[in-house]
Amino acid sequence: MGAKKEQILKLIKMRNRVQAKIAPILSVVSSTGCDDYEIWLRSKLHTEGVSPLYVTLPEARTGVCVCLLSDEGERSMVVRQGAAALFRAEHLKTDIIKPHVERAHCVFVEGYFIVHSPDVVFYFAEHHSSSQIFSLSLSAEYVCRQYCEALQEVIPKVNVLFGNEAEVKALAEAMTGRDDLTVEESMKLIHRLQTSETVESRIFVVTCGSRPLLMVQGGGDHQLFKIKPVENVVDSVGCGDALAGAFLASYILTHDVESAMEEGIEAARQILQVTGCEPPHRER
Repeated sequence: MGAKKEQILKLIKMRNRVQAKIAPILSVVSSTGCDDYEIWLRSKLHTEGVSPLYVTLPEARTGVCVCLLSDEGERSMVVRQGAAALFRAEHLKTDIIKPHVERAHCVFVEGYFIVHSPDVVFYFAEHHSSSQIFSLSLSAEYVCRQYCEALQEVIPKVNVLFGNEAEVKALAEAMTGRDDLTVEESMKLIHRLQTSETVESRIFVVTCGSRPLLMVQGGGDHQLFKIKPVENVVDSVGCGDALAGAFLASYILTHDVESAMEEGIEAARQILQVTGCEPPHRER
């Protein structure tokens, strides 16, 4: 879901090929305009073996994102959402998209959809089956601050939730009105949101830059996962996407949270050292 998540699908495709010697069926669901960007996106996805299930909207332009990088690899992004912001839940019910949604083992939705297409997020939250993994990223601080109520409705129905420390603290502040909560306290507060009947045990992953990553599953205490130092940081764009993609790729196959976390961390480390999200093929 969302153009940026094509990066996640590339990681899932690569990791499944390496781990299980299989090529999973992967699809991107979104909306585009009728322009050169749409043609380019379709071509790139076909090259990666991913099906572009795009709803084409002639009256809109395909969304684009410009990334500005510092010498230290830090980034700032400017987005024109364009046609992507016009995607609606009714599009999920079309003959082209519906069968793929129903057969999916895992559905990943970026938090930005809470902003422009909340009906899409709530559709998946309400209709995903108990055998499907429904995963959501918090995506940005402003999403957490301005759409706190919607997130509190959706999170109880999420199987795997991803966020960074700034997003997690922003959501906790919006929930409580307090700005003095630590990331651990914020994480615990969010994770305590009651799970729905379709979610047996929620996994919550929180990245903290170069500091140890936090993860909590079910009713247990949070775990720490150390991050090996990366000396040659080139580009941090797609780092969180890489972690989520590799984690989901491993977890779908093994349901082993700890090994999936290690896969996610390693993928993020690799992406930090290249421009964009072109994962190197790692022999195992």
